[in-house]
Amino acid sequence: MLNSLWLQNQKGQLLRFLDHPKLEPTNNRAERALRPGVKARKVSQCSKNQRGAQSRAAITSVTATSRLKKESVLETLASAL
Repeated sequence: MLNSLWLQNQKGQLLRFLDHPKLEPTNNRAERALRPGVKARKVSQCSKNQRGAQSRAAITSVTATSRLKKESVLETLASAL
């Protein structure tokens, strides 16, 4: 692990967020975005098999992306189908 950190530091990627204020120093926002999907996966029955899990992942990915882009989720899903 220390070798990986050293290598990233040598490439100038370890502390990049200090030079670029738009970069976040943590992945907290991404972790929070994933949390509802994890909860839904645990209580739903569609992820009991591989096909259901893949379907759920695809739909969740499309809906999350459309929300980030501030687009209509229904229109995005309809155009994807």
